[in-house]
Amino acid sequence: MSNLLWSHTKIGSFDLASICSNGCAPYTLAKSWFTAELKNLPNQKWLKTSFPSSTVSGPDCIDSKSIHLKSQRIRVYPEKHLHQIWKKWLAASRYCFNQAIAYQRKHGLISKYDLRKVILNSESLPDWIKESPYHLKVNAIYDANAAFKTSRKSGTKQPSCGKFRSIRDRIQSIKFRVEDFKKGTWLPSVTKGLNILASEVIPTTNVEYQQKQKDGTYKTCVREQSWDAETQLVYDKKRWFAVFPKEFKQDYSQSQSIIALDPGVSLRDMKRSFLTGFDGEKFIDIGKGDITRIFRLAQHIDRLISNKTVLKGRQNKYKRQRLHA
Repeated sequence: MSNLLWSHTKIGSFDLASICSNGCAPYTLAKSWFTAELKNLPNQKWLKTSFPSSTVSGPDCIDSKSIHLKSQRIRVYPEKHLHQIWKKWLAASRYCFNQAIAYQRKHGLISKYDLRKVILNSESLPDWIKESPYHLKVNAIYDANAAFKTSRKSGTKQPSCGKFRSIRDRIQSIKFRVEDFKKGTWLPSVTKGLNILASEVIPTTNVEYQQKQKDGTYKTCVREQSWDAETQLVYDKKRWFAVFPKEFKQDYSQSQSIIALDPGVSLRDMKRSFLTGFDGEKFIDIGKGDITRIFRLAQHIDRLISNKTVLKGRQNKYKRQRLHA
């Protein structure tokens, strides 16, 4: 048996989808820069290393029909005037959020609809806030109400509930309604004629919706080049990103086999590897011979940390941020 365990037949390069029958390894290695080798044992009649798995589902287990949301983040480049408009929207959203937090700290938690009326009907509301799109301000107020409510549930006292947004925050975002994104842009009636460049194709689809008529009936309309979920614009280190939620269906394997993993050196040929796996039929070496690259990357990280440590003071703020990018 021991001779069989260490005997192997090299099959060269392999498709990641054929690593194992349960489909777990391909998703683990698909985006890795590690080299990997798959080696099969000779076809011998001996006991396969496997155990029946439990049929009891864990508390977080869901069936194969469950649908999840996954966000696609795309770098976008607005022209100068559009960039200024987005920054104004961002400031209006931040202002309404902070006003809502301050009001609730003083008067306590109220419904989000009452909070919306208090903030948007205030006499002290600046004119540039009144000129900003209505629903952007409403979404910010609703977020402030939810943040205050969550903070109260966690045990925080009322005068300290919620956290104010700052213009110095590294990541800031604008939340849009589903109908705000159409014709491949956000609020095209306001930004008409202003162009956006993107690092990849912006996903769009034609969305059907029901529009109520004056006689009480509903008419089916189509919103072209739109999206079927709420989108966001994220401002991260002076860079704009568009966020599009997407549905994906997670697949679960029915396989009952297991694999043994051994980190470190592969004893079969005494070559250093990151991880070695054996499932009773096949060997797989991950990161075999990659120790020199790992060492080079470790040195590169050390240099980045050293450069960041040297760059002190406010005048080097953006240089430090570029090291994180």
